Amino acid sequence: MNVLDIIQRLAESGYAKAIEEGETNSKTVFLEILMEISKERQSPPLVERKEEEMLIPQRVHQRISNSKDVNVIAYALSELGHRTLFPSKSYNQTETIRMASEILKVKPHTLKNMRDTFDSHTRSHRIGWKIPLNAIQQEVLQEMRAKSKAEVTEIISNILSQ
Repeated sequence: MNVLDIIQRLAESGYAKAIEEGETNSKTVFLEILMEISKERQSPPLVERKEEEMLIPQRVHQRISNSKDVNVIAYALSELGHRTLFPSKSYNQTETIRMASEILKVKPHTLKNMRDTFDSHTRSHRIGWKIPLNAIQQEVLQEMRAKSKAEVTEIISNILSQ
């Protein structure tokens, strides 16, 4: 393993962690490192920029969003808002995300980032990230769009009561 391989592995790891924790500046730094490595190796880039929109490497994105339940909750946060998750409680958005994250055993920033991924694909007033959804997220989006609000609310309740 040469020095470039080591730097690439560290940058990929740092990039994934920055995404999970919502660290925009760190994501940009690691993205630039990965792009420079791709140029140096004269290989297709691991990530690419398109009109200043950041596309997350597929392998990183899949690792972060590997749970269908987490994606359903992220979709619900985007489409229906935070009050839908715990309707009997008067949690604000931060408290709702913290509670849901604890139940789902993910970091709050991970859930927020996944919600942001859905934002540009739902009727949300939120802008979110303009990035393509991965296969699991597309499946969740199609399934949930075909259901009524009551059906989605029941699914959410079942996930969060486990």
